[in-house]
Amino acid sequence: MVRTFGDVGWASSKERRPYDQWVSTGRPEENPISAKIAETRPAAITAVRRDFVDDSTWNRASLVQSFREAAHLDDVVFSFSLVDECRFLLLVGQRDVGDRRFTQRDRNVLDLISSEVRRHLGSKLESLDAPSISELPLRLRGTLKCLLEGDSEKQAAMRTGVGVHAVHDHVKRLHRHFGVSSRGELLARCRRLWPILERDV
Repeated sequence: MVRTFGDVGWASSKERRPYDQWVSTGRPEENPISAKIAETRPAAITAVRRDFVDDSTWNRASLVQSFREAAHLDDVVFSFSLVDECRFLLLVGQRDVGDRRFTQRDRNVLDLISSEVRRHLGSKLESLDAPSISELPLRLRGTLKCLLEGDSEKQAAMRTGVGVHAVHDHVKRLHRHFGVSSRGELLARCRRLWPILERDV
């Protein structure tokens, strides 16, 4: 299962949709970079795309073609590293079609970021298997956004156009999803998600 703990820079939810669909249903062989990682099995690698996957392989891939068309994405810089036998960390930067290509300097910056993230996993940072906002249905995200803005359940019901009982059920589901037992815990746990909710809901 893929968990996204940071996801910024999309121009619109429409452009982000192909990425969401691939994350939830895609197979590694559809992505030339993922396929090459599966083939070579590096413990860790940070690279600009053209140093890892040649232009011809990249341009022929149907996933790349669909991203270009729907999300206007093309060039990639990425950092992959194994966390343990079952988990990995993948940081990816992508540029719009027509933008300048990523450089070795960009690769070096991402490598530095990746090494810092790996160093803090499980201590200052949440673990990779922490609950993710990307798994929440839109109605639960909407309820969470209302709560983070200070609404009561009744106010959230009025704003979202559903009944108070439905909002109460949404709040209970949010508690279960994030492993909390009170509204205060929920808000403390989810405050960092505000930029994602503000953009997507």
